Amino acid sequence: MNRWFLASRLSRGLLPLLLLAAASPVASSAEAQVPTVVAEIPYDPPVDVIGDALAGLTLQKAVLLMRHGVRPPTSTPKFQIYADAPFPSDWGVPDGDLTAPGAALVSTIGTFDRAAYAVQGLLPASGCPRPGDMFVWANNADERTEATGQALVQGLFPGCGLHAGYSASSTADPLFTAPYPEDTAALSDAVLAHIGGSFQPIQAGAAAVLSDLNRVLGCCSTALCQSAIGAPACTIASLPYAITPSGNTLSFTGGLLTGSSLAEIFELEYANGFTGTDVAFGRTGEAGIRSLMRLYTAKYRLFDRTPALARATGSNLALQMLDAIEGGAGTIVPGGPPAGRVTIFVGNDTTQSAVGGLLNLDWHQQSFNTDDMPPGGALGFELLKDRVGRFFVRPVFVTMTLDQMHAGKPLRLNNVPLYEGLALPGCEYRGGRLCSLSRFASIVTASIQPSATGPISYR
Repeated sequence: MNRWFLASRLSRGLLPLLLLAAASPVASSAEAQVPTVVAEIPYDPPVDVIGDALAGLTLQKAVLLMRHGVRPPTSTPKFQIYADAPFPSDWGVPDGDLTAPGAALVSTIGTFDRAAYAVQGLLPASGCPRPGDMFVWANNADERTEATGQALVQGLFPGCGLHAGYSASSTADPLFTAPYPEDTAALSDAVLAHIGGSFQPIQAGAAAVLSDLNRVLGCCSTALCQSAIGAPACTIASLPYAITPSGNTLSFTGGLLTGSSLAEIFELEYANGFTGTDVAFGRTGEAGIRSLMRLYTAKYRLFDRTPALARATGSNLALQMLDAIEGGAGTIVPGGPPAGRVTIFVGNDTTQSAVGGLLNLDWHQQSFNTDDMPPGGALGFELLKDRVGRFFVRPVFVTMTLDQMHAGKPLRLNNVPLYEGLALPGCEYRGGRLCSLSRFASIVTASIQPSATGPISYR
């Protein structure tokens, strides 16, 4: 089993404490501080953290799964055929790699989290980490994940000469992939059943948003239409749907799937700090991009979060996150990741979606659609302990806002990231937002597919 701690997000649990102190230093009670803090941060952490303080709960450990930072399209030529104007060419890096602004954003997350975690005693306030303070492990499949891990480490502990870990193997890291044989025909049937038995409801439901996307792109050319459907005219909505085996998992094609990738390019352009015609060709703004990103979240909800597919893709990660949490409570699982009060796994949106779908976790962040997975955002679990030594777990999602990414300003007390405590079905406390450790372990264990798990080598 494995243990990993996302050092970049824990600060959100600490963040509310910093804000409480800054907002009302002479307040006579926690209750007196609540309105001020809630006014400054309109999301969950103040309520949860004040509740933690009143209940005597203290943060012991954080285990997080971060998505890589901002990147260009994975293949500009692949997507250029859908547009009547050129996509930006000045990303400064090859397609798919972490951009310089993306690396800077990840580093500022690390710097902010370092300060926040120090308040709660997880990390030292200055200097380099002590043994067991931090562990960062990135997916070896892409430059962007490895580089994100490194940018995060540099933000957390600048000048310490530290490096994020990743597998040196030439094969895919089984922590982040679906490495074990699957019945892809059964998976395909499960996805089709999950979406209602046919593609027609998806085509109808996505038609209006795809029409908006068509307008922004200026799609579609006669050559594209002839190639895609053998006709002189078409729209993205008319692109044919298919589910096909891809290794041990599936790949999806069709209007919603293509539209998802194209809408995400616009969000990444905005997050990278581009302006004018370099963002969605200048044909829509941030609100329009958010509307188009409904295609992205729908794609993951309808396809990748299919329970059977989420189990195949996310079981190893979910199990390793559980191992890491239990390690923080003193139960050492052989084969787990190295110790770390803050453990960070750097993957991609597919892995985040798989773990979220596996555990039926949803997040609702300002400036994003439900279950969006912004670059640099993290899904994770916080381990807390009460006065008598009992352990509890809180699921969380943390991210910068899209406007914060666009502006590229350092995170500070007056420019904080978003933090949300998530409801995990089956958890006993705070409407599902807080679990006893034993209940959390039973939920994760019951959710995973044992045949999709296996040992991980952190070397």
